Amino acid sequence: MKKIYLILLVAVTGITYSQSILLSTPTTVTNGLISPALSTIVNGDTITYCVSDLITTFEDGKVLVINNTVSTMDIKVKRFGTQYSCFNSNQFCWTICYASATSISPDGISITAGDSTTAFHGWMTPDESEGCCFMKYRFFNANDTTQFADVTIKYCFSSSCASPTLGTAEPAKTNLLALYPNPASDVLTAEFGPIENTGLISLTDITGRVVKTIYLGDQASKQVISLEGLKDGVYIYTLHNNGKTISTKKVIVRK
Repeated sequence: MKKIYLILLVAVTGITYSQSILLSTPTTVTNGLISPALSTIVNGDTITYCVSDLITTFEDGKVLVINNTVSTMDIKVKRFGTQYSCFNSNQFCWTICYASATSISPDGISITAGDSTTAFHGWMTPDESEGCCFMKYRFFNANDTTQFADVTIKYCFSSSCASPTLGTAEPAKTNLLALYPNPASDVLTAEFGPIENTGLISLTDITGRVVKTIYLGDQASKQVISLEGLKDGVYIYTLHNNGKTISTKKVIVRK
């Protein structure tokens, strides 16, 4: 914990903040940090990390969390997205490092007034190809969920991290990018532009009967679908977002 951090931040910048929870980039050099600069408040903004290793899991998506109130606060974390939302899988650490399927930390960290913690780490496992993915996190008071702060971390795996134009454009949000394998037997993997707010995938048989529905988290961009229980045949894959049909494709199940 670093209780003097907020005092120093105000003294150096001359800025005061009204939010109950403040989020900042780390105070010391961190592996892969591209922007913004160290010790920058990022509430509602994006932190970009990039590494050139396309194989090894990146474990340094760090955020400094500050209790900007006069009382002790028990803070938890929510991840907006599933374990397959970015690359091969993703997870985060708070009190401990949770399994990939965990989207809300079961435990909170007690942070005293004006204090901070560097306990948060976001993890990404690359799929051995270059690219960027966005993951949103919410830090909230476990005893008063109206007190929260959001930040998005942009994780990039690229051989050219020094390039100032790296990943400046977010992936397209309207088109299905990939659906594989097709034909499929056990599982089907769908990759698409990040879903905003609420989205779902539906599989229907040739009679129009919905045989499977998968609900997607905010900013989801990849989903692995189990085909267990489905018979051989032709199915229709449909991606929906905010009540609108985004993409429709034909899928063959052959076991």
